[in-house]
Amino acid sequence: MAHGNEDEGLGREHSPNANSSAALLDRLRRGDELGRRDRLSLVARLSLPAIMAQLSTTLMQYIDASMVGARRDADARGVLLQGIVCCAAVGAVLALIGTSLAPGLPAWLGGDPSVHPGASAYFGNLCAGLPVTALLALTTGM
Repeated sequence: MAHGNEDEGLGREHSPNANSSAALLDRLRRGDELGRRDRLSLVARLSLPAIMAQLSTTLMQYIDASMVGARRDADARGVLLQGIVCCAAVGAVLALIGTSLAPGLPAWLGGDPSVHPGASAYFGNLCAGLPVTALLALTTGM
């Protein structure tokens, strides 16, 4: 460990993108062990979108509560309407993208050919329901 790198000797490639999420996931698929730093980095990178979604949801709930508490019902209704429109639009775009990618996704991810039809159908159906799922999440949180 001349350089203090705990991942040394584990087949780590020394390219500029060796620490990217894709490179780390590729190493996991090959069965390589990840050092502590790489594991933490991967967990942080993969969890960041979920963390941001939770933070934005919490922030929106505080804003909504303050508007209603301040008797700004009309403003609160406007925010709710914006939320509904945004959720429906983003959900529809994601549904279109997801259902378009569904047929080829299992092969792109290196899945066994025997699971391709079922995995494609599952992912396609999951994506097709995203607009409704997003609206349900919005309305149950309001």
